[in-house]
Amino acid sequence: MNKSRITVYLKSGNTCQISSHSTVESAREGLTLEKIKHGVTLEDDNTHTVIPFESIDFVFIEKLEDEA
Repeated sequence: MNKSRITVYLKSGNTCQISSHSTVESAREGLTLEKIKHGVTLEDDNTHTVIPFESIDFVFIEKLEDEA
């Protein structure tokens, strides 16, 4: 089950989004400013997207509600 959703907002106005099995806390640890200076990689079963730091406006991480 996916526990969080990571949305990367780009300076171009576009967004890249992925649902993750990581908790919000774990996702935040992996996306510190020092780490995203090397770019952000979003990866799931079907896609692998690398976003250079210069293109990133901001990153939003949200908790997904438990499925009933």
